[in-house]
Amino acid sequence: MQPTSIWCALTQIPRATAMAALLASALALPARADTAGGLQEFRNGRFSEAVSAWRSAAEGGDAAAALYLGVLYDTGFGVAQSPAQALAWYRRGGERGNVTAMFNAAVMLDAGRGTAADPAGAIDWYEKATQAGSGRADYNLGLIYENGIGVPADRQRAIRFYRQAVGHGVSEGRAHLARLGASYAGTVSPSKADPAMTNFQQAQRALLSRGPDADATAAVLFRKSAEGGNALAAYNLGYCYEHGIGVPSSIEQAANWYRRSATTASEPALREMATSSEQSLQTFKHVQR
Repeated sequence: MQPTSIWCALTQIPRATAMAALLASALALPARADTAGGLQEFRNGRFSEAVSAWRSAAEGGDAAAALYLGVLYDTGFGVAQSPAQALAWYRRGGERGNVTAMFNAAVMLDAGRGTAADPAGAIDWYEKATQAGSGRADYNLGLIYENGIGVPADRQRAIRFYRQAVGHGVSEGRAHLARLGASYAGTVSPSKADPAMTNFQQAQRALLSRGPDADATAAVLFRKSAEGGNALAAYNLGYCYEHGIGVPSSIEQAANWYRRSATTASEPALREMATSSEQSLQTFKHVQR
């Protein structure tokens, strides 16, 4: 099975988690004092201090702190990068009820990061995340069952998960429903051609193909989709530039595309995530000077 990325819909590629997106996603959670203090340390570029604060909180049972530690080990901020440690902390946060940690654990198992690929384990964590209200987990399960990735293709399950995703505000699910001959309302509904969404879906399929030029092809298609107004494609293209996936690594280009995603996104979660991702890059640039 091939993963979709954290919050966005890149499929297939190994990745480090999008740091700022995950931090932004959990800000509304109740936090211990040392968890909140760790956030402040991170914002100030004091990553080692953030690690210490979050470890103390996580060992005391705080789910958000466990998520943050997972992110740090996933990205190598303040600690030696360790996918295995990242997965362990994501699982710990997920077991304590953090939905983002559940989703991240699923993606890691899906991708075989920090462990051997475990399709059944990934689906289990995706399902836990959907039960906790994650529209992105719904969307990923829709992709899995629509394309038969690691499991038999199941149109009805795909439709069910896409409808749940749309119900949680993940609007990309509508295009998949239309292709499967179903609408969000549950009736057959033809849809108008949307070149931006078509390019976005072709980028996903290119990544799923695992072809030799898959990353470069996907980056080109994400660009076309983003230039056609698709905010999620703009975010994914920023992610490609940040991590050198199919394009030369460029912090400036990554920040530009994150900014474009933030200014065109209609969904508050995507807008907040893109803004936070851009800010994280600016922080990282400042720390590196």
